[in-house]
Amino acid sequence: MHPPKEIIIEISADQVNFKEVAKQTKFSFEGINKVLHQINPVSGRYIRIKAANIGIIPDGFYGAGTKAWLMVDEIIVN
Repeated sequence: MHPPKEIIIEISADQVNFKEVAKQTKFSFEGINKVLHQINPVSGRYIRIKAANIGIIPDGFYGAGTKAWLMVDEIIVN
């Protein structure tokens, strides 16, 4: 398992025009990565979460040189 390259959170009122409200590009390679964002209040009906995998697994890790998978276990929105 490897952390994502980046996570972008976007909000939209009409499911067409999305506005980026949070972005994270630094993650730990140790254990489980929890992503928690406190977002300033915004009006919207739709949430889009985009997460990109790291691409090719780096040297020194199991599976080095092959495509990385990205798995998400749970998303909670309050």
